[in-house]
Amino acid sequence: MNAWLGGIQFGKSRMKIISILFIIAFIWIIMLLNAGPPKPKVLSEGKAIPTVQGSYCWKKFVGTECVDKISPPEIIAHNKIAPFSVSPQSEIKINFKKKKGIIPKII
Repeated sequence: MNAWLGGIQFGKSRMKIISILFIIAFIWIIMLLNAGPPKPKVLSEGKAIPTVQGSYCWKKFVGTECVDKISPPEIIAHNKIAPFSVSPQSEIKINFKKKKGIIPKII
């Protein structure tokens, strides 16, 4: 049995493909609307430095979202993060994961 859509005849397999593509597009749009700030990967001398997210404001696809979290000392205590010593003049690499790979940013 065929379905008609705007004067165009579609078979069952084409309707399934169109339905799947519509669902994928819908999920992609929902992900864009709910996307938050990227989580960085921080390295110094080849060693990972632990990070946690604090308060932030993030411009989304539609509007802006501001999230207020507990203070940094409380975040550190709550997540049991140990201090990480970095040598003077050492390089710290901060990588943010993007759609097309990882883009390094050096501070």
